[in-house]
Amino acid sequence: MLAPLLIMLREGLEAALVVVIIAAYLRRTGRGAWIGAIWVGVLFAVALSLFVGAALQFLQAGFPQKTQEGFEAAVALIAVAVLVWMVFWMRAAARSIRATLEQGVEAAFDTAPGQGTVWALVAMSFFAVAREGLESVFFLLAIFQQSPGPAAPLSALAGIAISVALGFGIYSGGMRLDLRRFFRFSGLFILFVAAGLLSGALRSLHEAGLWNALQTPAWDLSQTLPNASVAGTVLSALFGYHDSPTQGEVALWAAFLAVTCRSSCAPRPPPFRKRPDPMTPSAQAPSGRLLPLLLGTGGLLVLGGVALFWLASARNQPQTEGAIPVTVTATACEPMALEVPAGPARFLIRNASDRPVEWEILNGVMVVAERENIAPGFSSVLSERLKPGVYDITCGLLSNPRGKLTVLATAESAAETAAPPLRELIGPLSERKVQLMKAAGKFTRAAQALEQAIAAGDLAAAKTAWTQAAAHWASLGTVAPQAADLQNRIAPQAAWLAAREEDPAFTGLSRIEYGLFARSSVADLAPVAAALSRDATEFQSRVKAFDGTPAGIAADAARYARSLADATAAGTLTPYAADDTVLLGAALDTLDRARAVLDPLLSAADPAQSARVKDRLAAAHAAASAVPQDHKATAAALTAAAEALAGINPTLGLEP
Repeated sequence: MLAPLLIMLREGLEAALVVVIIAAYLRRTGRGAWIGAIWVGVLFAVALSLFVGAALQFLQAGFPQKTQEGFEAAVALIAVAVLVWMVFWMRAAARSIRATLEQGVEAAFDTAPGQGTVWALVAMSFFAVAREGLESVFFLLAIFQQSPGPAAPLSALAGIAISVALGFGIYSGGMRLDLRRFFRFSGLFILFVAAGLLSGALRSLHEAGLWNALQTPAWDLSQTLPNASVAGTVLSALFGYHDSPTQGEVALWAAFLAVTCRSSCAPRPPPFRKRPDPMTPSAQAPSGRLLPLLLGTGGLLVLGGVALFWLASARNQPQTEGAIPVTVTATACEPMALEVPAGPARFLIRNASDRPVEWEILNGVMVVAERENIAPGFSSVLSERLKPGVYDITCGLLSNPRGKLTVLATAESAAETAAPPLRELIGPLSERKVQLMKAAGKFTRAAQALEQAIAAGDLAAAKTAWTQAAAHWASLGTVAPQAADLQNRIAPQAAWLAAREEDPAFTGLSRIEYGLFARSSVADLAPVAAALSRDATEFQSRVKAFDGTPAGIAADAARYARSLADATAAGTLTPYAADDTVLLGAALDTLDRARAVLDPLLSAADPAQSARVKDRLAAAHAAASAVPQDHKATAAALTAAAEALAGINPTLGLEP
């Protein structure tokens, strides 16, 4: 996997640069025997990073999303400040670096002789490496949690090994370099790295809900140089490249470079510094056993940290034992045909394409099970109880051919019988269908109002109408998968289409949202809105013809809650409007109505289960309506609600 390798290569090089400077000049000033103290600081910093990473994984939850994004922004801002300070320090010191460092080292050795000098050097390298190590922990945790197996950790270790090797190369070569020129050109490189970190910090602040200005995309290179491509990944890892940056990110990036590059390149007269005597008695090798003891302790701590971090990572991996592997490439699934026995089945879906994908099991146009937003290079586990039959499976882009999943009958499945009909369920089933028919009628009228607002050219009215139409569509989420062809036209995601936003299949509410909120224009949206009105009318007629089942009321609600949790965590519910509150409120209302029609039976069968479902839906409502919204907490609340809803059918005897 390229991403963890490049992340650790970049972070390792940043840490190595400071360590190499310290070590090289210790050696230049005749104090090579003190370099062991530098390695003590490095070992202690690496051990600290490993222990922190292991502790966060054992805690499992980590930070809430808002806090995590804010933390990442703070780390990036601190890193930018450190990098800029380093550049200007190197620029100021490059002209007289030898004399300056000799004076500084002599002063340090004179004022803190003996063990005090050891601890001073340990602290210098410790803080340099710990800063990068702790920052890397939060990058790697997200990758390890999404990608099972040893590939990601081994890739990260390879990145560290390469950065260490390059550090030794710089250390060896730096002894013969023109340091003034070396610092000048490496400083420019570091400033571009810092500019990428700064624009990324602004993006994190937006995701944390702390910055919402200038969010219009400046350009879109997702088709030319996407983030997930090899070149895009390299540029992103080194310089913070993004294929569709916002205007605020571009402006901040350009302003930062304009100020820092101009200051860095401005001429500065060389300062005069008196050269100290080349050697003094304080330059002698350190005495005693302190350095060997510290080196041994640091080595043991690193080994313990590696073991603990690996153990924590292994405990947090998805359960893949017995899972059927499926690889989704850019054009197909591997394999395209699967055969499994009826009953519980687990699939390990790996995304080998260059964009996020979803994998679905379809029964005609109805979605039986799905896993969405699988990032390139990552894997996800899907578990589902399957009945005998032949199903379609989607393979990434909607334009890709579909595979086949054959579920074979077993003696156990043949012996299973449908749940006995319950007269008490006739009323709830009829009531639920009336609810959905009313919701479909409201969606049709909202789509027509949206069409009229766009035709009138009123951007503000169109945005309001879109929000209302999208909310009514969200209230139909439990039944929408039963008309997957219409669902793909009404609310397709750009990531599932070959040309993303420019794809002809990017239609319906998604295309209108992109035009109204990302481009702030109603241009070219009239035919899209007219087609949406027709699809809404067709969907309304299909809802009238749907024949629901008693078990489907709770099962569809649980499936929809899981889908909402995935979309909320991935930030794909309203990617351009960037306001999930109204849609989540409408979606949770329809889930609560599904609960309510079954509650008389559920409360009689299991009062505790009835209260649990009601409480978890209320908790999801509270999380979704919080200001500012914590997407991670909302996704967790939705997942808990889905689990409670999934327990209704077994309680009522509607599934084996």
